[in-house]
Amino acid sequence: MLIPLYATLSAALLFYLIVPIFGAVSVARSWRVFRRRVAELGRQPPLGYGDLRRADSPGDRAISSDRQAERPGLGSFRLYGKIEAMEEERRIWVRGEQVSALVDMSESPLYVLLPGKPLPGSVRRYAWKSISTLAAGTGVFVGGKVRMERGTPCFVDDPEERLIVATYDGGDANVIRGLIVGGRNPNEYWTALGPVSVAIGMTLSSGLLLLLGSRTAFSTIRALSFLTAMIPVLPLLPPGLGLFLLYRRLWRRALRFRTERDLFRYLSASVDSAVHAGSAQRKAAIVGLAALALCILAVAVNYILAFLLWRSVF
Repeated sequence: MLIPLYATLSAALLFYLIVPIFGAVSVARSWRVFRRRVAELGRQPPLGYGDLRRADSPGDRAISSDRQAERPGLGSFRLYGKIEAMEEERRIWVRGEQVSALVDMSESPLYVLLPGKPLPGSVRRYAWKSISTLAAGTGVFVGGKVRMERGTPCFVDDPEERLIVATYDGGDANVIRGLIVGGRNPNEYWTALGPVSVAIGMTLSSGLLLLLGSRTAFSTIRALSFLTAMIPVLPLLPPGLGLFLLYRRLWRRALRFRTERDLFRYLSASVDSAVHAGSAQRKAAIVGLAALALCILAVAVNYILAFLLWRSVF
């Protein structure tokens, strides 16, 4: 008798909740690691001519070219420059103010900071194999481990020191800030996996209703099963729509507080910044919980009203 309801509840729990949350947490974690790494690289010294001269000391010149290629890196550096050319399929030449360097992209994605005011989502991430060409003269920020390859500095990826390569338009002054602000989803709990999971869940739930709905003679069970399958679209209908729009507004405010928290946390080490970061974190948590409560309330209100309407009609 309750099999259709149990089946749709199980499908809803899996595809409307568990899978989207898993995808959201994974994506949010990867962007959080990115922002932290960008902040670390922003504090690294710029790669300059003096670093290459130290690497080319008399003791180093006595090392054979084969052994020098195997030497550990010079350390972590950052470099603002322009793309000069692409070498082979996995390397690019970057020209900085003092030096030019190779960048090995074989293990790293390319980040693109979109022009305009930095906003959450204004940093895009692309797999390097999807990049066919890069225009010469494009501004680029590179940060990571540098090693010498036969007298040429080369930025390389390392499991403990991830390479960050990001293109941008405009000046260098606000690149780090732009990457920290833009390096997150506009809605951190609605990723590319979300729509796919919801579509699968609705299709599966509809199939279960068609297959199992005829096994129960109780209209109440069929109504509850149908409404459970339609949970993703319920908050888009009045009167719950008003609550859903308010949820969106509060969620954007919580996102702004999280962005402020990251800027205070990563771009300054002062005591005042730590205090401001903690305050922004608390505000983000409070507003985020209020937004989540409104979203749940929007679904619940429409669910209950639709069920009562069904009972009054049938």
